[in-house]
Amino acid sequence: MNTLFLHFLRFRHFWPVVLILLVPVHVASSAVRVSGNPLVVVDMERVQRETKAGKAATAHLEAVRQRLQQGMDEFQKSVKNESEPRRAEMVTNAKLQLEQHLKLYKTAAWGLVNTDILRETGTWQKARPGTLVIARQILLAADEMLDITPDIITAMDAADVPTFAELPVVNIAPAVCAPGKKPAAKQPPPKKGQAMPDVR
Repeated sequence: MNTLFLHFLRFRHFWPVVLILLVPVHVASSAVRVSGNPLVVVDMERVQRETKAGKAATAHLEAVRQRLQQGMDEFQKSVKNESEPRRAEMVTNAKLQLEQHLKLYKTAAWGLVNTDILRETGTWQKARPGTLVIARQILLAADEMLDITPDIITAMDAADVPTFAELPVVNIAPAVCAPGKKPAAKQPPPKKGQAMPDVR
């Protein structure tokens, strides 16, 4: 598989906040400049990993995963008396539904974190007009002196942690997962503070 595509998949959580600058880069006086403007970088993975918001998102998604798994365990108990072929297909359909819900929660949670990253990066840049900020992950190499990640982490940790969606209420109806049943239509990601509907 193409290496560039693999990098795209690896960093897909924060690509919406990445600005790709296809302009010449010049090195002068120990500072990197793009078309005459100073350039700095932010390590998006580190921000997501080390900030209070990023840690809260990770913990939230783990709680969501556990809640969905509990629902899955209960569902498997409820269909244990079904014939093996029917039970296997029902369990497979249920797992697909829960995987879709987990993806929605991931999209919503990291969307909130990335919004905060954009806000703090924008605030930093406005205080330094003309400076260009780019994600470190799209560069092959960058000097540490150009990395403002610690500043962004400090700013984000000083702000409020995002309020994530409420944990899902899992109630998988056997009829929905019966063989031949079409998968449920994709739902929009949960909004801040909003619970996902029952998984039916």
